[in-house]
Amino acid sequence: MKCCFIVLIGMVLTYVPARAQSYALIPKPFHTELSVDNFTLSINQQIECTAKDSFFQVLFKEWIKEIKQKKVQKNKMVQTRISVQWVGAKKWPSYLQKLQLNAQFSPGNEGYVLHIEKNSILLLGQTETALFYGLQSLKQLFNLPTIPCGTIYDKPSFSIRAWQDDVSRGPIPTLENLKKQ
Repeated sequence: MKCCFIVLIGMVLTYVPARAQSYALIPKPFHTELSVDNFTLSINQQIECTAKDSFFQVLFKEWIKEIKQKKVQKNKMVQTRISVQWVGAKKWPSYLQKLQLNAQFSPGNEGYVLHIEKNSILLLGQTETALFYGLQSLKQLFNLPTIPCGTIYDKPSFSIRAWQDDVSRGPIPTLENLKKQ
């Protein structure tokens, strides 16, 4: 009986909630740090985007309209903020340090930092490509029932990635289907 009690205590002390593991993103981010709260988008919101690419601006604005219809909570007392910021490579380390984030993280051309707090989301990238990939991760997070607070440091493992479709095992895809995939 004493042995079973000790095993039970050990299991309780080593229990780590599933939430503390990682964000449910595809592909899995390079490094994540989760905290306790959840982000909730309120009706009283501030949206900011410093990206210079017109394609990204349009993509971001369309996504904001979409989430405003789905995810907004009717709380006028709380102001939430979603900010997308392009930060040059020279200013990157000092900017991360000022925000108390990992200033040693080197994202390259496609990496980004996504910092989520209870009332704000900040997406940082050194290039427009990085902001695009960060937005894709943010879109995935908004498909979850709740958006956990924390920080995502992400960059690709390989600079050149390939994709293959085995047409011998199924129908030959159309161009539209390839673009969708």
